[in-house]
Amino acid sequence: MTPEQQARVRIDALLQQAGWHVCNVSDANIHASTGVAIREFPLDTGFGFADYLLYVNGKACGVIEAKKEGATLTGVELQSGRYAQGLPTALPAWRRPLPFVWESTGVETHFTNGLDPEPRARAVFAFFRPELLVQWLAYLPSSSSATAIGTTAQEAPGTFLTRMRSMPQLVTEWDSGGAHYALWPAQISAITNLEKSMAANKPKALIQMATGIPRSPRIAEPLFLACYIEKAGTGTLDMISQCAQAGLPAPEFRQDGGQFIQTLWRPKGADLVPGTESQGTKSGTKSGPSRDQVEILAKANTGAALTDLMTVAGRTNRTKFRDQVIKPLLDQGLLEMTLPDKPTSSQQKYRLTPEGAAWLAERATNVPNKP
Repeated sequence: MTPEQQARVRIDALLQQAGWHVCNVSDANIHASTGVAIREFPLDTGFGFADYLLYVNGKACGVIEAKKEGATLTGVELQSGRYAQGLPTALPAWRRPLPFVWESTGVETHFTNGLDPEPRARAVFAFFRPELLVQWLAYLPSSSSATAIGTTAQEAPGTFLTRMRSMPQLVTEWDSGGAHYALWPAQISAITNLEKSMAANKPKALIQMATGIPRSPRIAEPLFLACYIEKAGTGTLDMISQCAQAGLPAPEFRQDGGQFIQTLWRPKGADLVPGTESQGTKSGTKSGPSRDQVEILAKANTGAALTDLMTVAGRTNRTKFRDQVIKPLLDQGLLEMTLPDKPTSSQQKYRLTPEGAAWLAERATNVPNKP
């Protein structure tokens, strides 16, 4: 089979798994099931053939453009969009142009919902079931009814994005049980900005809902503005994100009696720098070497200037770098100065000691992933 034929075999299987009846034009019966997918359907003159024409409850509702695996789907929307406009006028349809458009290789699939206020393609994991499309098609305006002025998002028919654009005014103060309640300014801002992001079809803003809420927002806000803290309430997400970027498992969090315990994982082969154990007595409380320290030791194998080591670690403050990163390595005997009698000399370099070389060699053989 050609790559295109292989893609259609996969698409057939995905459609059938989603409850679609898949058939050829020659034996098509648009009433054979709630959802019917017809292969290689001829369109109006000048529009060619739709790889798949989808019928729901006896009316055409969408098309699928099939591409071979590895093909770039971005940009194909123009082609499949043309197919959505080419349905012969004699055939029943829910709307013209057809509202639902897919592009698929059988491995990757993009979907455009024409019922959204500003339709655009997005990646999906599978084809939707016909029953779901029936629910969405109910959002189509009826010729015999019109939406009343002042209708709220809960009352007005439409997709999620359509309703997000007609949200009612946020209630910020209310009375209940003889008490008066009011939202914090930060809460009002968060809710309002989230609604704006969702209305603009930017769902990644939902990630912010998983962040913590400062117990004292009036204290956290000035500390943030004064640059004493980074982002109030985002620490947990930052740790999860940075662990993922480093290729490490997500940190673990658990409650043990009255204690909150967090476990972070070191990269494979990362052993402890001698003498850097903390004073804690519990297992898992020892601090391992920073990635900066490991890279610096490797860089200083034959000697390196302070500025070269700063570049490796991505640091810009010489004093903090010398005190926080270099000095601990010097104190542990893993690193040494080439001019120990002239610590501030412009010719000063730092090189790996035999102890440091031995530690690096031992670390390279330690491959288990340790907490």
